[in-house]
Amino acid sequence: MPSSIRGFVHERRRWVALIVVCFAMLMNTLDQTIVNVALPTIQRDLHFTQASLAWVIDAYLITFAGTLLLAGRLGDLIGRKKVFLVGVALFIRDPDGQLIELLPVGFRESLPPKP
Repeated sequence: MPSSIRGFVHERRRWVALIVVCFAMLMNTLDQTIVNVALPTIQRDLHFTQASLAWVIDAYLITFAGTLLLAGRLGDLIGRKKVFLVGVALFIRDPDGQLIELLPVGFRESLPPKP
């Protein structure tokens, strides 16, 4: 293979890797935003004080960090790409297999009722 083609393929792989990392950071930011947006509802529905809300955030961060460590180890054992794709699939699907996080709020209400 000529060196110019190798360079093109190498350059393209670098861009694809950058896009994948940016997508992962977008998912992370979206997840954190969802938690912060839900805090007033959590406080109202569960009658939490400001101190209790701090515990909600701490519990989320501890769970997130533990899951991140577990996913890193699984990535070492079975492959980073597989673990990444499974994580993204779990993040954007609910137990019924419907897309939830990436759908606009108005569209979620228009989904057919669950059987």
